[in-house]
Amino acid sequence: MKKLSQLMIMAFSAGLLAFSAGRPARADNLHYTLLPGSTVTPYLGAMPIGPPEPLTGSFDWIRVDTGTTVIGFDATHLDFRSNSFLITLNTTVNDLFTAVFPDSCLTYFGETVDLTGLGAPVGEMLSSDDNGCYSGPPEQPHSLSYPDVSISPVGGGPFVARLSIIAGLDSDGDGVPDDSDQCPNTAAGAVVDAQGCSIDQLVPCAGPVSGGTWKNHGQYVSAVARTAQEFLAAGLITEDEKEAIVEAAAQSNCGF
Repeated sequence: MKKLSQLMIMAFSAGLLAFSAGRPARADNLHYTLLPGSTVTPYLGAMPIGPPEPLTGSFDWIRVDTGTTVIGFDATHLDFRSNSFLITLNTTVNDLFTAVFPDSCLTYFGETVDLTGLGAPVGEMLSSDDNGCYSGPPEQPHSLSYPDVSISPVGGGPFVARLSIIAGLDSDGDGVPDDSDQCPNTAAGAVVDAQGCSIDQLVPCAGPVSGGTWKNHGQYVSAVARTAQEFLAAGLITEDEKEAIVEAAAQSNCGF
């Protein structure tokens, strides 16, 4: 059975809510990307033993049935990284889940995770009972904020880390949250700019994004070369990758 935060356990015990074992309610997968401001700080009990480090990464949720009005989500993927630490989803002991309350912005984060560089190999990652907040529909939150998430060893023990998590829904998985993504439905694995646009989306084979069609093949190749140069200048691709992209454009049928 999925475990709950202490505050939620009290609510269930008081008869305010009834809970059935967490089980998938639907196969929809929600993908979230960590945003700037997310951090991890190593702890030993109540004391930090190092400075906060910027945290990057992502996690995926599927919805689980709680048997109540509370909406539950279970992680199917979680990968958080900083310069010194790695936090990933533990799939062996997966008895925690996240709760979202439809009638408020409250949300509680809970997952069992594998740890590298911290004071335990496996930990329980739990947010405080009163400070997690979401925006958007509770069935598909657009943004998530958990200012105080603690990690303690499975089975008990002092805290080994505290996290601040800020995340945005990233439906196409390109690393740019939907609220800022100017080019949705990016192909999997494509390199994108800060606006979430790949070269293929900025320079479509069918014609300029402004409308119409390419005047000729050369115009298309020139547009690809110009955009690839911008990606290179931004450090998004290498010189070899730029040359390969332009060569592929030259060999295409676009603009004919």
